[in-house]
Amino acid sequence: MALCTRDEATALTDLAGAVGVDLPTAVFGLLILLVARWDRLDEVTIAWGGAVTTAVDLDLDLSAFLTAVGTSASAVGERGVPDHRPAVAYTFDDVRSLMRDAVLDGCQVSLEEVVPGALDVDVAFAIRQCGSGLELLAHHRGDRVGVESFVESFGHLVRVACRGGRTPVGQLGIVSDRQAAVLRRIADGGPPTTGSAATVLDAVRRHAAEQPDCVAVRHDGRAHTYRDVLAVAEAIAADLAALGVGPGSRTLLLSSQGPEAISAVLATAAVGAAYVPLDVEAPVERLAAITAGAGASVLIVGAGAHHAHDLADGSIPVLDIGAGRPRGSAARPTARSANPDDPAYVIFTSGSTGTPKGVVVGQRALAHFAHEIVAAYKMAPGDRVLAFARPSFDVSVFEVLATLYAGATVCVATVEQRRDPMLLRDFMRGERVTVAELPPALMPQLRGDYPDLRLVSVGGEAFPGSLVEEWARDGREFWNGYGPTETTVAVTLMRCDGRWSTPPPIGRPLPGLRTHVLDDRGQLQPPMALGELCVAGPSLADGYLDRPDSGFCFVDAVGERVYRTGDLARWRPDGNLQFHGRNDRQVQINGFRVEPSDVEQGLGGAEGVAAVRVELFDHPSIGRVLTAFVVPVPGRTAPTTAALRRHARTRLPEYAVPRRFVALPEIPLTAHGKVDRHALERLLVEHDRPDASHIRHDLSPTEHLLAVELVGPVLGTPAPDPEAGFFELGGNSLQATQVLGGIREVFGVRLSVTDFFQNPTIRSLAVRIDHALPLAPGRTRPDHQETAAESGQTFPTIAFQEEVLEIARDRPYTRSAGLHQVFTLTGQVDPTRLRNAWTALQQRHDALRTTFVEVGGRWRQRVGTRTSDLAIRSGVVDARTAVEAVDRHRAAGFKLADGPLAHAELIVGAGDAHVLVLSWHHIVVDGYSLGVLWDDLCRLYDTAAAGPAPIQQSDFAVRQAVSRRARAVEVADAIRSRHFEALGGAAAPPRPASADLGAVTLRWSREERESLVRGADEQGLTLHMLLLASYRCAVEEYGLLAQHAPVWTPMSGRLSGSWGRSVGIFMNLVPVFGSVEHSPDGGASVGALRSGCIDALDRQDVPRNDLVELVPELPRATALFALQNSSPGTAELVGTRRSVPESPGLPAAAPILEFDSPVDSLFLTALSVESSADGGLVGVFEHDRARVDPATAAEAATRVRDRAAKMATGWFRDA
Repeated sequence: MALCTRDEATALTDLAGAVGVDLPTAVFGLLILLVARWDRLDEVTIAWGGAVTTAVDLDLDLSAFLTAVGTSASAVGERGVPDHRPAVAYTFDDVRSLMRDAVLDGCQVSLEEVVPGALDVDVAFAIRQCGSGLELLAHHRGDRVGVESFVESFGHLVRVACRGGRTPVGQLGIVSDRQAAVLRRIADGGPPTTGSAATVLDAVRRHAAEQPDCVAVRHDGRAHTYRDVLAVAEAIAADLAALGVGPGSRTLLLSSQGPEAISAVLATAAVGAAYVPLDVEAPVERLAAITAGAGASVLIVGAGAHHAHDLADGSIPVLDIGAGRPRGSAARPTARSANPDDPAYVIFTSGSTGTPKGVVVGQRALAHFAHEIVAAYKMAPGDRVLAFARPSFDVSVFEVLATLYAGATVCVATVEQRRDPMLLRDFMRGERVTVAELPPALMPQLRGDYPDLRLVSVGGEAFPGSLVEEWARDGREFWNGYGPTETTVAVTLMRCDGRWSTPPPIGRPLPGLRTHVLDDRGQLQPPMALGELCVAGPSLADGYLDRPDSGFCFVDAVGERVYRTGDLARWRPDGNLQFHGRNDRQVQINGFRVEPSDVEQGLGGAEGVAAVRVELFDHPSIGRVLTAFVVPVPGRTAPTTAALRRHARTRLPEYAVPRRFVALPEIPLTAHGKVDRHALERLLVEHDRPDASHIRHDLSPTEHLLAVELVGPVLGTPAPDPEAGFFELGGNSLQATQVLGGIREVFGVRLSVTDFFQNPTIRSLAVRIDHALPLAPGRTRPDHQETAAESGQTFPTIAFQEEVLEIARDRPYTRSAGLHQVFTLTGQVDPTRLRNAWTALQQRHDALRTTFVEVGGRWRQRVGTRTSDLAIRSGVVDARTAVEAVDRHRAAGFKLADGPLAHAELIVGAGDAHVLVLSWHHIVVDGYSLGVLWDDLCRLYDTAAAGPAPIQQSDFAVRQAVSRRARAVEVADAIRSRHFEALGGAAAPPRPASADLGAVTLRWSREERESLVRGADEQGLTLHMLLLASYRCAVEEYGLLAQHAPVWTPMSGRLSGSWGRSVGIFMNLVPVFGSVEHSPDGGASVGALRSGCIDALDRQDVPRNDLVELVPELPRATALFALQNSSPGTAELVGTRRSVPESPGLPAAAPILEFDSPVDSLFLTALSVESSADGGLVGVFEHDRARVDPATAAEAATRVRDRAAKMATGWFRDA
């Protein structure tokens, strides 16, 4: 494209020459300037023969700026590459020669230039001089529209710069006239729709007059009509008037949500005042700070108000609105209409100075929001809207006031229902809720059937795109909303559907509102450029209550009053806004805004604390975690975590209390004197890494399960103190619900939230569980456990075992049914001690003593007492010895009816090298179990004592037998409705008596594996998803898989953390639907397949044989993929070091095609991938030679590697 005319280029050349640089350097400098302003960077690295890094000062004029760029470019010298790849990689070149078109033998030939340096970068630019001025060549990969917008802005900037002047470079125009017109159009939500009432109170009064007996509020099983709610509101208004409350006043409302609290809100509006909601669950010191800053005339108290007397302290009158209490004797005021200019409410948010600040929202803004949200969601009198949020959270304005504006019914969840997902799920179904706003973090725990729920909305924080597909089903609408408290709940909306691999956009502004993406100087950013999201229109708050800093956030920009949200966003090509986090330290935690400085100030007053730094980090175990790094007063030890947490709880709301406290001698700083966040993050990980210093507690079996499988993983704590309270350990109410759900899953015991709060320690919870624990067949309570063998009972078989047994009925033992582990042990091994440990291992895990018997035509598993002995031999320790040992185990096989189904052999070498071979029948041991078995064997070798495992394979079998059929019917129905195109097709031939299988080995080095993992992570994928997609592409291309047919994959089936240390065959094979989608320009997307993998995870509890029985037309012998993620164990035998010998006679990876195939047919192809000893990956591509030519299989296997490498870049083209 043309950058500028000849005259403009001459002017720019003169300007460049005046500061001692040439024209290419000047253009290069303008490119640096645009990148800095486009992505809000203060330092830019662009490759120009090498890496040129320039600090960008936007206050410099153009001459000074180009001088600085020239200095940076000339200082590069021996140009290398940057030490890290930026988010977007750019290169720049200047092309001195001008290529011309030619005519050869009457044929017009056009020559295309390849931009130098265009390989392995996102965007490459080059300029060239021509007769008409300067031209720009651009090469890019990825988003074409975004690059086009960038190039348009670049051209505009160059033309503006050509005119010179002393304007700071931060104010030079980068928005063209065309872009400005586009921004005006997409930023405007359009004219506001005509409201049905001037205020919410007017609308409620109209509904009370027109439909007095319609239900306004449902709470605690009771219905309250519009007549009832308004009558109570008028009575409360009379009491308020008698206390002198009127226009300009404020009332404090301390109450949990309910009909009386809702009437109090309406009463406050009726006297012209604004209500200030207080959180009944907040600490009294925070409530006192809000009370002091609110300047309220009265404190209204209702249900759940525990701190009323502490707050009032005789300085403010208290009005008790508890149900059944008599009203004051003052005459009712006349029915005054709320004035649209009156303040409606004041909500206090976290303040950056440490003091909460009150946001004043007017009646006009409230009415505008209520009308537009009601119109968008099509809310009407027949709707029943969930009231989940606390009154102090502005979502409650939507749930209550917008619902009443629509004439619909508010369904108020109790505190217990809000805390317990199971209770909330029952409440939503029982109340037949039709509209609900839900926290994204809670939604995975609310999965289920809601036949009346027609619309669900989320807001307050980014959420995984997979939620859309999970909830937007059967015609249900899924809306993503965005809006700070200062803009009256919601500013933008987007209805989401389909599949999203990333968080969806936040949409476009509501009618009447305008959203602008601005730079730090209040100038419009071009489409696709990053900037601060600013909001204008009638929903803006009046400002902050008695705060002079309102002028910093509410400013005049782009010709109107706007609110600077502090949030970063871009305009997408489709005209929607994409959220990109914050431009300050403010963070979002479960939808609540938290200022770290607020938390720092709250903790800074703790005794013995000299300094505090608070950060939000992604914890490797528990996700996003607010962490306080505490420096003690010199010469003193740091306060304990419990003391710091108690101090924080008295001053901060629950959601703002840090979950981690890390004591440091000092806060680490960078070379520039800034807080080193990377160092703090490393210190957090090291602080939580389990090691020998952690205290080991004496735990009962139930306490052990609670600590290790439930409480510890939820809190990210390796050894939680069983005597400490859950909240003292850093837990919050949302995590408490996760533990309650785990207790139901692990123990089959349903405890209420009240039970949990009354018994918050691991020990007290264990007592409650033991008293309520239902007994499984053949089992006693954990404190008096006996093994299943002692009960003498048989148990149902696990679904996958049923298939294996049916195959084994007519066929001899196959090599693929055995799992073999071969280890070289270097050091001193005591054979007798190891033999005893091997016996104890089999006694600990019932699965290793299991055999199978047919009873009444059905298979049953029986746990006996027979164990195998450790075979001990002497011999030369080399690769050949290991291969011979495995061959001996394969030849011996396993007898399913008699056992044993585990063998072990130790080959003692002459020196300090020995070989240990462990073999297991796959019917009782899955890949995940191998690491558990090894670690237990090491512990038993060390201690020679251990009881039975807390949960056995037989427990899993009993549970699966109870629930499997109903769940299978549910999933079968879903597959029929959503994947009908995958059903049918040609049936696979019958399974032969003896399979003729071929195999091709694939290998990836450590570096290649790291590249695959990194590429997958950048695209929101897992390594499993990326490799499965590569395999699917390859077999589809070679005609070995139909387009819509599923790829089957084994999954662990360990849906509860309680099974994490259990041994057995819990795995299941599940179908993964979704193809790799190719676009016309040669790119590819794995979004559909990613969603299919997520669905498969959700279906891994449904046995394959049940599913194919219910959906017989489901293809079940198509293609099979497995990524063996099981750990080989982390422990070591005392006095030895373990390694895996390399030998061509040992399998590169575990074969899976024969063993994992269904009873009546064989998979056509299969790919099994696992970690290799050198840190890379090794895979086996298997195929049925009767149907697949070996050459075709070899080519398809090679294509898997090729596709994986290209998919890791996020962009590839067909060869």
